[in-house]
Amino acid sequence: MTFFTISHLGHSLVKEGVGEGRRKTMVEPKRVTPEEIYQRVKSGAVLLVCAYEDDAKFKRMQLQGAISLNEFRSKVSSLVKDQEIVFYCA
Repeated sequence: MTFFTISHLGHSLVKEGVGEGRRKTMVEPKRVTPEEIYQRVKSGAVLLVCAYEDDAKFKRMQLQGAISLNEFRSKVSSLVKDQEIVFYCA
């Protein structure tokens, strides 16, 4: 499996400029190994998201504690800005 993490939702965007004309761009995600994130996922320190849009594929590939991409999309506006998020795919 491949794991990507976007550390701290609020800091994953680079803001340029001031006011309404600000441009936002994503930074490169960091690749991490399962061993690096296992304890953090287990402790609840990170949100684990299966990166497949298809619910059937999510059900086949779901790891313990993971939420679907669709569920993540519905929660994204309510996440705290320093929430660490880990996306995975096979």
